[in-house]
Amino acid sequence: MRIFKKALTLSDIILSRVIYVLSFLMPRDKKLWIFIGWLHGGEREIFGENPKYLFLHTSNNRPNLNSVWIGRDKKICKILKDRGYKCRYINSPAGIYYSLRAGYTFVGAFMQIANWRYSGGSRVVQLWHGKGPKKTGHANPYGLQRYNRILYPNLFKKFYMFISASDYLAKFVVSAFKTQMDKVLVAGFPKYDVFFSNTEGSDVDINEGLQREIEYAKSKKVEKVFLYAPTFRPGGSNPLDELRLGELNNLLRKKNYLLIGTLHPKFASKEWLPKQSFTNIKFTESGYDIYPLLPKFDELITDYSSLAMDFIILDKPIIFFVPDIGEYKKTPGLHEELWSLMPGHKVYSFEELKGALDKEDEYKEERKRAREILFKFKDGNSSKRIVERLGF
Repeated sequence: MRIFKKALTLSDIILSRVIYVLSFLMPRDKKLWIFIGWLHGGEREIFGENPKYLFLHTSNNRPNLNSVWIGRDKKICKILKDRGYKCRYINSPAGIYYSLRAGYTFVGAFMQIANWRYSGGSRVVQLWHGKGPKKTGHANPYGLQRYNRILYPNLFKKFYMFISASDYLAKFVVSAFKTQMDKVLVAGFPKYDVFFSNTEGSDVDINEGLQREIEYAKSKKVEKVFLYAPTFRPGGSNPLDELRLGELNNLLRKKNYLLIGTLHPKFASKEWLPKQSFTNIKFTESGYDIYPLLPKFDELITDYSSLAMDFIILDKPIIFFVPDIGEYKKTPGLHEELWSLMPGHKVYSFEELKGALDKEDEYKEERKRAREILFKFKDGNSSKRIVERLGF
């Protein structure tokens, strides 16, 4: 059986490479743009992140472009089609055809094998999903170095262009992807557009649980609403283990605060939700789109997540709860220069976290400085700039 599986894997690798080479022969239509997401829930693909918002912009505002979402399952395609958007399942004849003909392919993470094999000749633009202080890609010893180029050629795809939020962050893109600075377009992330203006279709796959909890908080006139959103750990450990939830809930109840927690999208298929229920701590499913809802929070509690960047551009306070910082600095590692720029209370124990909940916003000036360094644009036109810089 093991020999059969290895032979099957080898045949898949060979077939994928043959298809990839042949895909260079296909004529490409520069006005055919395909978009490929990376979020996945327990049952299906989730519509979100930078590919979602650039796709919505081009679909809603650029009739000269043929914008197609390439779905990893049929369920997401039905959802988008019901809303009037163009979506094709990647393994369907139409999905394969559009992938082979696309002049531009937009992705928000490393490419899946199914996407990679059809991408030869297409200009693949890496939108990524933000840059936090943690090391990623080639800069992270836990990252790409542990993968074999023969078995995972999709992870080492050469991209036509990368998107960054600023010149300062562009240098981290260069180190993460081993690329050149002239390959990085500083235009801002498409997902930030929803912070500054209404985006038609942004409600598709919005985190409804999070939305309900925010509405509940408003109805109860809660004094302060925190978002607790830690990042993923290399070993997949649950960051909630660092919190004494019962004690924290009692403190929040006394102060009339509400904490709403959601873990990294990689936890979407894991059993991580606490079995016990609390009055002032609520949890919502991972994976669904939270970006239209972020402006509604008063403060963020996170660690090394790129969500800190989102709250900096929103000019909202942040608490960095980092009890495992010593271990995290080893694997996957932190960009010390970027970490030192993060404006907010940095707490290293549960007791320090409790004390930080009531502290005044002492980091307004530091946040203003970080905001100017980290974000060249704060106007809701990131998608528009990307399209225009590509000549459309």
